[in-house]
Amino acid sequence: MRDRLVNYEAEPLGPRQTVEVDGATLNIIDEGNPNAGSPRLFIQGLGCEAETIWRPLLRELVAAGDDRQHIAFDTRGIGSSSGWPDSLEQMADDAAAVLASRATSPAEVVGHSLGGAVAMLLAARHPSMVRSLILMDSVPEYSEKTRSGFQWRAGQIRDVGAVATIFDIVIPRSFGTETQTERPEVVARFQAMLARQSPDVYSHICELAANTNTWAAFNSLRLPTLFASGSEDVSTSPDIMRPLAEQIGGRFVEIPNAGHNPPLEQPAYVAATILEHSHLHSR
Repeated sequence: MRDRLVNYEAEPLGPRQTVEVDGATLNIIDEGNPNAGSPRLFIQGLGCEAETIWRPLLRELVAAGDDRQHIAFDTRGIGSSSGWPDSLEQMADDAAAVLASRATSPAEVVGHSLGGAVAMLLAARHPSMVRSLILMDSVPEYSEKTRSGFQWRAGQIRDVGAVATIFDIVIPRSFGTETQTERPEVVARFQAMLARQSPDVYSHICELAANTNTWAAFNSLRLPTLFASGSEDVSTSPDIMRPLAEQIGGRFVEIPNAGHNPPLEQPAYVAATILEHSHLHSR
């Protein structure tokens, strides 16, 4: 399934607002109808801004007729949010605070990459707030090779003082072949987003990622969970994620023609996958 082109430069669908959480001001996106069904909370990955990562997918969901409430936020120190990211547990608690401030019922939580680990922690630490999970390109613990890669990123960025210093190595591993060759604007927008992040904050989150271990939260999951991975993802591949789904009785979907960033590479396919999950577990 080939995705259609997406207008990445369009204005956001809804108002961008802020939530105060324990001394930090978190930039949030809140759009859609709170009365149209369970809200969805989107949690993006390492050093990424909510608006950049989720806008194409949110537009596809709306285009498909889904008008439920969609919420996302920039984690501490990223994008327009203030504060310092101490831990993944803090990120999960911040996500709970955002939900408490904006949602009136348990949410369907979509976590991408490191955001999936945060989503696992959110479900474990605040179970009454989560009704189902969608974990994309996410694992409870990274392989030794990937952990070493995160440590390398942190060291390079600290030495040079710029996130862009890692692009030559990291970007080719972040996207599928089709995206890199036929849709370079997607890659360019992703690079621009990372380049404007604080080197100190980004390198610190790289270290948090290297030390990720959310197995306890993962093993406690007792709610409907969908796993998805890009067909060309080299760090959280289908071969890694499919057994995770089997381990807890979840479903697995492989996203074709995508690397580690399906929400950007194949937003229409991801939207259809999310809507199918929602339909299967609607009430």
